[in-house]
Amino acid sequence: MKKNQTREKIDEIKEIILDYLSYRHVMNFAEIELIFDLFGIDWQGDQIIGKTKQNIVFWQGWNKETTKAFYELFNDHKIFIIPTKKALPVYDEFEIKPLIPITHDPKAYYNDLHWLPSLILDEVSTGIK
Repeated sequence: MKKNQTREKIDEIKEIILDYLSYRHVMNFAEIELIFDLFGIDWQGDQIIGKTKQNIVFWQGWNKETTKAFYELFNDHKIFIIPTKKALPVYDEFEIKPLIPITHDPKAYYNDLHWLPSLILDEVSTGIK
């Protein structure tokens, strides 16, 4: 993929995420994947979104473009990752069964990967906007 095509793809992914959040204000990673599927976005890959030094995974299985788009939104404070135990029932609804141990401590350090159930919020739901 050429550089301009890659940038356009990343911008399209960011727009899709923000458009959905403008309606819902809160979402989870499984919902994002469904939205990607609806829009024909190729999202599957081997990337991890998380705290790599701590071996904490918020989500995994995306490709470089979708991961880059997500991190750009996060770094620009357009979206926020909120670790919460309340996310588990939400993921259960999507029949998500993690293949790695679950943690509820975002400050912990692990020797192997642990999933930290989280929700994604926009500026409105956090009270910023």
